[in-house]
Amino acid sequence: MSVEEFENFLEEEWADHEQSKEEWKDNIKAQKHNFAEEAQEEENNKKDLESKFPKLENMDYSFESKSGEITIEEESEAFSASSTDSILGSYGDVLVTLDSSSSSGYFGGHAAIVSDYSDNWTLESFMAGFSSQSPDEDGVMWQINNWKTRYDTVAGYWPQASGSSDYKEAALYAENQLHEPYNTDFTNKWNTSKWYCSQLVWRAWYEQGVDIDGVTNGVIFPKDITKSNNVYAFYDNL
Repeated sequence: MSVEEFENFLEEEWADHEQSKEEWKDNIKAQKHNFAEEAQEEENNKKDLESKFPKLENMDYSFESKSGEITIEEESEAFSASSTDSILGSYGDVLVTLDSSSSSGYFGGHAAIVSDYSDNWTLESFMAGFSSQSPDEDGVMWQINNWKTRYDTVAGYWPQASGSSDYKEAALYAENQLHEPYNTDFTNKWNTSKWYCSQLVWRAWYEQGVDIDGVTNGVIFPKDITKSNNVYAFYDNL
């Protein structure tokens, strides 16, 4: 790809990013509605939901069959770690912001995956100088999970999975890439020796047989995860 072609590519992606930000909330509603329709076709819709999102098996929750909204009870022990002021999600969950600033690490937002080691930590990939927590580091690194307060707009996603072990294995895959360098070739999401933020998160789940890329054009940006039919937003502040 020539310099001119790359500049045109970035210009097109930026325009799509801005549109994706405007459509983000509507996409979340549509995703939940689709899951609601699928659940309604099953005799036991809660069982169907838990087969898609196995973390629900250990949670106290209610399900609104028309909107597809899942409400987690605050006292649910399995979800307590996600009820703190800043921590978002638990092992293997996908975190996305479409904020565009130096704090997001990329003009098109940022993505992370919650660690299997502790919900207090995430695995993220930043270019050197872009992580406020680790400004001198480059590539895949541990970061404090303060996602609820770090960015203005955030969503936490559960990818569809066959079992809770998929969440653990996705998190472990990301952990195994620690200290590998940042991938500046955004057009090559198949590189497995260098990583940009959403590429790392996407690949961790792709290795579990779950494709969370909602566009599939050879690139995987944070906005593309928000368009996937294989994720459910368990949290958003949009």
